[in-house]
Amino acid sequence: MPYLSDRLTDSDPGVRNAAISTIYEITRINPLLFIVTIPKVFQIFCEGEVSNWCLIKLIKLLVEFAENEPRLLQKLEPKFRELLESQKSKSVQYELI
Repeated sequence: MPYLSDRLTDSDPGVRNAAISTIYEITRINPLLFIVTIPKVFQIFCEGEVSNWCLIKLIKLLVEFAENEPRLLQKLEPKFRELLESQKSKSVQYELI
């Protein structure tokens, strides 16, 4: 698990995307395995320099985490509102609604 978590900070966007996808799939089964990655995932989410596909995966991943970490919802709400107002992509807006 630590090796996969370390890939979130890789300089190659493809590696980061693969790590996000893999962590999301594992988190759907057992969210507690990667709960320690919340700060890294949240940082990537807030940076905003990711593709729409990656942004959708991050939203889904953070929602999975929020079900097990209630304090995360307070941090996500303003960022989700900001994305709804600024995002032009309908697919990203759909994920937020």
